[in-house]
Amino acid sequence: MNEFLSLCRYAAFYIVTIWQFFFLVRAIMSWIPSAQGGRFAYIVHALTEPLMAPFRKLLSHIPALRRSPIDLSFLCALIVLAVAGWFLV
Repeated sequence: MNEFLSLCRYAAFYIVTIWQFFFLVRAIMSWIPSAQGGRFAYIVHALTEPLMAPFRKLLSHIPALRRSPIDLSFLCALIVLAVAGWFLV
């Protein structure tokens, strides 16, 4: 039983790590206009947006952040993934 829990924990850790990689890819792709709009960009967006959307909705309630040129929902989601990874190790 203990081995099963350890295996599940490591699997979850690797999933979080892969998700962090996709967040990094999304950040890099946002700087390259020609990288946006392809099938790979669609896949990366589909994998990262479910975690970013709740933070974007939450941050939209703060008036000072509505017109911010920086997408803080990305940073919040990345921090949550990092903390989740730390707890899984």
